[in-house]
Amino acid sequence: MRLTSVWISVACSQGQHDWNSLLERIVRPWSIEEFAAQYFERSWVHFQHAEPVVPITLDEIDDWFAGMAASGTAPFEFLHHPVSKKSWPGQYGAMDGAMSPAGASSRSTPQEEVHEAFLQGYSMVVNSLHRWSPVGKKLANALYNQTSIPVDVYLYLTPPHSFSYSLHYDVMDAFMIQLAGKKDWRICSPRTFTMEPTPADQLNCTVVTMQNGDVMYVPFGVQHEPVTHDALSAHLTVNLERQFYVWASLIKTIGDFLYSTPKPTPSQYIAHGQFKLEGESPTEQLLLAAVLEVPGLGRMPTVVGGFRGVIQKSVSNRDLPSGLWSDLCDDMVTNVVTPLQAVWSKPVPLQAGPKRYKSNKVLERMLAVDCSGDDMLESEVGQALQFVVDTFRLHSFQHFAAGDGGTNLH
Repeated sequence: MRLTSVWISVACSQGQHDWNSLLERIVRPWSIEEFAAQYFERSWVHFQHAEPVVPITLDEIDDWFAGMAASGTAPFEFLHHPVSKKSWPGQYGAMDGAMSPAGASSRSTPQEEVHEAFLQGYSMVVNSLHRWSPVGKKLANALYNQTSIPVDVYLYLTPPHSFSYSLHYDVMDAFMIQLAGKKDWRICSPRTFTMEPTPADQLNCTVVTMQNGDVMYVPFGVQHEPVTHDALSAHLTVNLERQFYVWASLIKTIGDFLYSTPKPTPSQYIAHGQFKLEGESPTEQLLLAAVLEVPGLGRMPTVVGGFRGVIQKSVSNRDLPSGLWSDLCDDMVTNVVTPLQAVWSKPVPLQAGPKRYKSNKVLERMLAVDCSGDDMLESEVGQALQFVVDTFRLHSFQHFAAGDGGTNLH
């Protein structure tokens, strides 16, 4: 039995698909420039399309599951049942790691288990689709080429009257691309960047129905909750791993560099897992907590190069645009460090005092730089900025080349 026996089929052909125009087609009727100026990094937006912008059919998905049985791999997982909250009791895709419980022998292939689990109400996700699907790989490559931001692709399949996760936010941006069926998304404000849940009476939520080939852009920190009703849903979550390159991450990296002896190389810094922004360390928590008051912390540098910023696929400094260093320095001082220092100068709880005191010392060293001076790059802050650029350019290349992406919940 093929998936089309259980789900509806999407009639798309990938033969002559124009991947070079993918981002342009995703954000229509806006232009890429309008999307970048009005929504990117700032706000969620819903793009209505009559047909899917990505040529993936459910017949192709079914073929992937058949191929998984032959290769011995099963890069998917079933989510907990929306009613019983139990894990799928099968051989494949169990979130709790159970592989061969009693009674699983009748479902001897991933293909058969997917059909049965779906009919029983289990949602499922294919992780890092670009590693397993030629179309997924083309999609990821296309968006990486057009944005210079590492991309990770997930495929979610949800039966009717089901949901995968309650209200949550993610640490990366995403395009939600509908492939088949229909799904309602509850999108709530304000954005949040801490692990503390927002009280329900402080939320302002909007319900968006995704269907046909609709796409929705959701920047990190936007709270959302998807659910199906009478129809099933198949959609892609295409992560833009922008969180590594926003000013909050870069300020942390500058501080690490200024206080390091000896100074690390970019490859050493990345290898030690220090180049990240997930709220795990006190410094990350402190910076994320300030994003709502200092929006520049949640954005990538505004410099020569526009939407693509200074993230390049090449790791050579010879291709950097003229004027980049002064622009980068001015952006840091004007839009990030100065307002952040004002926020951190306010009275704080006693337990937060030491963390903020050390962080303010870092800001004072950044504010001492003369961004227009001829010797700016020779200063300690100038050297830290060069380290930051080298680090995130190398990270962008390595992160995407390795297919290493964050986990996303939908």
